[in-house]
Amino acid sequence: MRPVFQFHKEVKDRILEIKSGENDAYKSVAHKTVFSSLLDSSLPPEELSTVRLQQEAAGVVGAGIETTKGTLTLACYHLIKNRHFYQQLRQELESAFPDVSNQPALSVLEKLPYLNAVILESLRLSYGVAQRLPRVSPTAPIQYGGWTIPPGVPLSMTSYLMHHNERIFPNSHTFDPARWLHDPKVGDKPLTRYLVAFSKGTRMCVGMHVAWAMMYIALANIIRRLDFELFDTADDAVVMAREFFVAQPREDTKGVRVLVK
Repeated sequence: MRPVFQFHKEVKDRILEIKSGENDAYKSVAHKTVFSSLLDSSLPPEELSTVRLQQEAAGVVGAGIETTKGTLTLACYHLIKNRHFYQQLRQELESAFPDVSNQPALSVLEKLPYLNAVILESLRLSYGVAQRLPRVSPTAPIQYGGWTIPPGVPLSMTSYLMHHNERIFPNSHTFDPARWLHDPKVGDKPLTRYLVAFSKGTRMCVGMHVAWAMMYIALANIIRRLDFELFDTADDAVVMAREFFVAQPREDTKGVRVLVK
């Protein structure tokens, strides 16, 4: 937990520097950021407290960066390891993205079937938030199959178990973008119904559309512009072995390492 506490301390120190006037760099940024928008807003003082801003920073980094980073890392690993996946995506991107200096609009990238399939499969195996997310019904009981869960009793699930349900995702530990092609269904339900990397319902991820945009743009540019080979990297660099809110690989792994050709 030391890195987590250190991160929170560093964030608090930066916020105090800004609030004291020691650091006013946010005033001259060329584009708006989450924090420049908050600090320039008309929110009441209690909504701009150090604790509130510290929580915002933790949310942006923990939920908005770590999760997306993990999904992109896993996607790149499997694409480089399985060259037929890589070549199929590269060919699709070369057709939609013939001039590397002229990136197509996000709306164009969103319509590329294989890019979409790769991202869906990467979300499935990176899980989003792997930790169990508790929910409580304050007044009414919840009926789940043959069980009645009384009001006030917390219940939770993890995306890990959902995404490895072999009835829904056969060979669930295998990276296979093709499972998402051609509008697949489980019974009469779309397969995407069972992808819960962003959770579901009224408490699902508020930054989902930003995350999708980041993944479309980043992965399209990486695969279209560069070619790689793996360097001293195996599956243990991306397979979940631990859970620290998000999925983490084995502690002794060095992560995904590549040579850029």
